[in-house]
Amino acid sequence: MTAGVIVGLGHCTVDYLGLLPRYPDRDEKVEIAEFSQQGGGPAATALATLACFGAKTRFVGKISDDPFGDFIRTGHDNLGVDLSHLVTEKGKVSPFSFSAVEMGAGLRTIFWTRGSVEGVGPEDIDV
Repeated sequence: MTAGVIVGLGHCTVDYLGLLPRYPDRDEKVEIAEFSQQGGGPAATALATLACFGAKTRFVGKISDDPFGDFIRTGHDNLGVDLSHLVTEKGKVSPFSFSAVEMGAGLRTIFWTRGSVEGVGPEDIDV
């Protein structure tokens, strides 16, 4: 039996995660206790995880040629995810989000944008 390639189609993003000692009230400030920048998106995260376990993976999606897109591409490249079907739209904004995570409760609030890249369509997929 030969192993196949696990293909994921969907949304990839850059996630900024901030751990907060408590969630602030409106119009109030609170200092972030810890911060990290990670890749995200359901399909992209699943493929990155599978690649870490040695699976052959391929991601089909869209990014831009901005710093967010560069981070997404580099992260998946470093994990060995095949990005030969990742479309790059020049001059746009790649998806990103900021998640505020309350440390004690583990609750999160997510602020996100899909950026200005178009969604993946049949014309983007070279079968």
